Amino acid sequence: MSEPILLELEGRTYAAGLVWLLPSAEGRRRWTLTKAREVQASWYAERAHQTGFWTGAEPAAEAGPVRSLAHEVAASIDTEGRGTWQALLDCGDARYAIVRGSGDGILATGDLVVEGRDAALDAFSSEGDWTAVYASAGLVEGARLLKLAATEDPCVLKAVPFARAAVRRRLLVAAALAVCVAVLGVAGKYAWEWYEDWTRVEVTTGPTHVEEVIREGVDVALFLERCEAARRSAPAMPPMWDRTYVECHTDAKQVDEVSSWLDEGVWFARWRMRSGGNTAVARRLAMARLAQWDSGVALLATAWGGIGLEVPMKQWDGEQPSEEGFRLAVDRSVGTLGDVSYASDAQGLVAVLRTRYPIGVIGARLGAIEWLSLRSFAREGEAWRFSMVRVEPRVVIREVNEGTES
Repeated sequence: MSEPILLELEGRTYAAGLVWLLPSAEGRRRWTLTKAREVQASWYAERAHQTGFWTGAEPAAEAGPVRSLAHEVAASIDTEGRGTWQALLDCGDARYAIVRGSGDGILATGDLVVEGRDAALDAFSSEGDWTAVYASAGLVEGARLLKLAATEDPCVLKAVPFARAAVRRRLLVAAALAVCVAVLGVAGKYAWEWYEDWTRVEVTTGPTHVEEVIREGVDVALFLERCEAARRSAPAMPPMWDRTYVECHTDAKQVDEVSSWLDEGVWFARWRMRSGGNTAVARRLAMARLAQWDSGVALLATAWGGIGLEVPMKQWDGEQPSEEGFRLAVDRSVGTLGDVSYASDAQGLVAVLRTRYPIGVIGARLGAIEWLSLRSFAREGEAWRFSMVRVEPRVVIREVNEGTES
């Protein structure tokens, strides 16, 4: 996701790079305040059924009303009856806005600006299949023409209630602390000069940097237990929604939809709305349920939600097993429970297990394998897919104070 940016187009000021979320069905004002604090946003923009958060610097007053560019792009194209769509807008000065949405909704991470034509075209065509593609004239062959049209009722940035007052309070507190520190500093100077006349001064030597080898990975069995507990405790979706995908990941940053919200592991699920029902009612009910998740969005006929998980870690002693030894240990433990394949990437040797055995059985087996760490597991049809890696020792530098000199 790109950094938020202000753009001047056709004499108007636009904001791009907002984070778009679907608020809870009740208490939208309170929800806005809560989410604004979470993402450290002091400005926001509201569409009919979405809120976008501006996490950049406060817009200058002389800029006048600042419109949401993603909103006006969505309003300039035909989203009626569309599934997922993306649009590429030439903003001038070698900057290009990419907006992605589903129906009349903007995806949470679907509002960004890319510098350079080549980079923009690469980013524009790199993700997924789209029902409709729009672009400024001459940019993308076969795309529908995108021409930005200013809306009569624009979606403009507004200050988050109380956010600016909170900033002022923090500045006042900081100023008061600075005055106190200055006064204490002057008093301390004279006290220290008096103390030197009567005592021996001890001076601490500089810290020594020591290398330490860490052999640490995910405690697989315990993490899988937490994933299962999250699955059982997660608020159920309404019956008109069918779950199509579930995944439990030890690093939420690897899951695009929640990468900007969670700094831990995540239980993640997707749903698709059944055909033939009242879509407006189904979406409102889904919004109410997803408001109880750590992060979630319902857009037209699809929805997703994520629950953050603490990732338990464990350490190993001794030498790292060879790739051959690691593969042999995995094959002996779970090779009879499913299909195991191996590959290598930047993190080293990766093992992938596909099995229909219960998670508890697999967790106990994998947890007993030394130097094995879990990446994720996900549902694939009737089977589970587990992705594991061989733990690679890493060297960290820590500081050690050796003592004092008189």
